[in-house]
Amino acid sequence: MNLSIRHKLGLLAGVPIVGALLLALQIIVGAREQAHKAEALGSIESLAELSAQMTSVVHALQLERASEALSLGLHQRDSKDADGAAAGPGSEEAKQSARETEQQVQASDRALARLDAFLLGRDVSRLPPRLTGPLKQAQDLLKALPEVRAKALAGKASSNEVFDLYKGATQAFVRAIAGLTDLSDDGELLRSITSLVSLLQLEERVSQEHALLAHVFALGEFPPGSYRDLVAVISEQDIYADVFRTTAAVRYQQSYGQSTTTDSAKRLLQLRRTALESTEDDLTVSPAEWFELGKEKVKALGDIELTLNDQVRSAALDKFRRTQRALTVSVALVGGVVLFSLAFAWFLASSSTRRVQ
Repeated sequence: MNLSIRHKLGLLAGVPIVGALLLALQIIVGAREQAHKAEALGSIESLAELSAQMTSVVHALQLERASEALSLGLHQRDSKDADGAAAGPGSEEAKQSARETEQQVQASDRALARLDAFLLGRDVSRLPPRLTGPLKQAQDLLKALPEVRAKALAGKASSNEVFDLYKGATQAFVRAIAGLTDLSDDGELLRSITSLVSLLQLEERVSQEHALLAHVFALGEFPPGSYRDLVAVISEQDIYADVFRTTAAVRYQQSYGQSTTTDSAKRLLQLRRTALESTEDDLTVSPAEWFELGKEKVKALGDIELTLNDQVRSAALDKFRRTQRALTVSVALVGGVVLFSLAFAWFLASSSTRRVQ
């Protein structure tokens, strides 16, 4: 190679510097990848906001399901008592339940509208498939919601039709929330989202029991297959409660433990035991009492979810700040390495050339 001694020495001095430069570039690329993972949402804080929005929708749909199940059961009971005469709810209890169902429907529609408005300004196609797939599935299922609501209000929907729709939509939203873990590899953020998902899975089973027994107590009997469904839901509650205790921080475990030791929680267990031990002739539990106690339990779990969502937001912001710091340090490191390599190469080459001359 026909190069001057100065150039050859400069190249020799630059080899280790180039290695350091490549390492610095690798650091900065890694930092930028973390920042880009949440870019589709606008910012990493929006990740936490999306989690809160979907959690709010799940909670609203769960309360609507229980209210609709109670209203449908009362409607069917009144129609049965009237020898099949069907013309809307007859008893005052059924009318009150229908009014509450309407309020829950409005609450669900508001939560869904907020979620749609949030997603409207984001490029959803750039989100991870593990998030967008279940989200689209939930949205597709909810297209049938107005029709099912109308049939339930008229007492023409079957309980399975109502339960299957809400179960499919809420569980799809929960899977979408779990898909948020693909947007970050931060340990604290992943732990917060995992704890939230396990609690949502637990709340979903509590809500299914709430709706199922509200319907059963309103009818005064177990429809075919519903007793088996109740036993399965109770077993799943125990499983997800153990998962939540394993993944959640101590303070959230304590909050959950406190929610299970209140007087209303103990009364709820008594009513459940009555249902499990009943025969066809002695299932005379007040559906209104069960409904209110069950709603209180679901809301207590929802309060814990709010604090978990705050933790997700806090962890997301911490991750964002760390990413920004890493990016700044990486840029400074690259700049410093470049300047140092140039200065050192020039100094070494100049010094050696002078000695040779």
